[in-house]
Amino acid sequence: MPVKPYLIATTALAIFTGWVGQGGFVHQVGVLVIGVYVWLPIFLLTALLALVGWRKREWRPWLLKSWGILGVVALGLFVSFAVGELVYRRQHNRVVAFVERAQIELDAERARTGRYPATLPPSLAADLPPWLNHHGSYQVVGDDFQFNYSGPGAFMFGDQTYDSSVRRWESLD
Repeated sequence: MPVKPYLIATTALAIFTGWVGQGGFVHQVGVLVIGVYVWLPIFLLTALLALVGWRKREWRPWLLKSWGILGVVALGLFVSFAVGELVYRRQHNRVVAFVERAQIELDAERARTGRYPATLPPSLAADLPPWLNHHGSYQVVGDDFQFNYSGPGAFMFGDQTYDSSVRRWESLD
C-alpha cells in the first residue's frame, strides 16, 4: 500500500513546527489549542455520525476517511510536540553541560586571581551555546557568578539562572 501524500506532508509539517517551536510555551499551547479546538470537535462529530449512520452504506467511505484523517492529524500533533520537546531538552542540556565546564574554569581563575573574571575567558566565549549567546547571560554578582537564559518556553519554565553560590539551576517563573 503506497504512503499517502497527506501523511508525508503532515509528518514533515509536524517535524518542522516542532523544530522551529523548540518545545517552547507558545508551541505547546499551539499544539494544545489545535488538539482541543480543531481535532476534538471533529472527532466528536465523526463519532456521533458513526454511531448514527454506520448502518447506512453510503456513509461508510466518508466515515472511514474521516477516521483516517483524524488519525493523521493526531499523529502530527504528537510528532510536533515530541520533536519540540526533544529540541528543547537538547538545547537545555547543552547549556547545563557548558555551565558545568565553565564552573571548573571559572573556579580555577578565581583561585589564581582571587575573583571571578568580569567577562568570560575567550576559551569559554568561543564555545557559548546559542541560549547563552546574549548580553548579560554571564554576570559577576559580588563574590559569585550567574548564568541566565530564557529558552523558548520563557512564559512558563523558561527563565533559568545558575548561581555559583549554591551551584544549582533555579527557575525564575
